[in-house]
Amino acid sequence: MKLTPDFSLAEFRVTSQKIENNVPQDYIPRLKCLCSAILQPLRDKLGSLEITSGFRSERVNELVGGSPSSQHVQAEAADIKPRKASPDETWLELLRMGEAGFPIDQAIYYLETTGHIHVSHTTRKKNRNQFMAKTKDGKYIKWKEYDDVRS
Repeated sequence: MKLTPDFSLAEFRVTSQKIENNVPQDYIPRLKCLCSAILQPLRDKLGSLEITSGFRSERVNELVGGSPSSQHVQAEAADIKPRKASPDETWLELLRMGEAGFPIDQAIYYLETTGHIHVSHTTRKKNRNQFMAKTKDGKYIKWKEYDDVRS
């Protein structure tokens, strides 16, 4: 099933765990919103993106050590890695999108660890436009503070 021209439902079901990870039918509109509001415009600008973690069933979320309140469980988040652009280029584009008013709830750059980027969008409340970095010691820091220290 296509969610947008370049994203399919199958991409959001992928998991490293050896169990089923089916998206409930009533959550599919949330994935469509995430894709159309954030991921498709990002892909249109930068090229192909790999969804390394999309929807997670509660069991999959437990097995991967996800937060019990993870937006992945609500079909509102994706962890991405760019296939053509660099992670830094992708992150800078997300920052530009946030400044331009795209409805990003949360974006987290795992710069010091895996290099992937977590991005979320919600239809259940106001999007926070929150940008953070996750450090190698496991702390989440507001991006501006992290970037100021890095500079």
